[in-house]
Amino acid sequence: QKGVDVVRELRDICLEHETASPVENLRIELNSFKFSQNASYADCCKGATMAVMEKILDENAEGGETITPGRLVASLKKMLDYWGPLFESLCIGSGEEKAIIHSLESMALAASGGGGGCSSTFGVLGTEPAFRFVLQTLHDREIVNEEAIFEWAKERREEGQDGPMGVLFWQKPTQDFLEWFGRR
Repeated sequence: QKGVDVVRELRDICLEHETASPVENLRIELNSFKFSQNASYADCCKGATMAVMEKILDENAEGGETITPGRLVASLKKMLDYWGPLFESLCIGSGEEKAIIHSLESMALAASGGGGGCSSTFGVLGTEPAFRFVLQTLHDREIVNEEAIFEWAKERREEGQDGPMGVLFWQKPTQDFLEWFGRR
């Protein structure tokens, strides 16, 4: 509908979800909202990704801890124990999986350009080697597959080094991961 930021609304639904309830309940709620707004599963994946990263930020802020790339990945792995099945049910193809990567990119770039700083989850996501580790974790947990990663890499390679969205792609750790990944 006009005037509705669907992704933000989907994110809010995820943020309001109590993890004491089965994740299946959240999937049903997201699906209902998706249909009512004529949204896509990619939108659901973006909203869920944003919510998970915000939950990581909140969790670490409560403990007063600085988020390092290692702490970010450890927190992500812990979150995926609960949220992983949701992503698995929402990702019906590489388009949704790429939406997760695009969402992570957007959050990292918004933080680096918007004064988010490295103390935030979004800010640390843009520092080396955090993005590579997150990408690898999502692949290891079978949230994002090879096809989605290679399609994303192709998009960024075609954009070139001067494109604003290529910052994370051209980081050396990301390039090393893609090179290793391509040789497997």
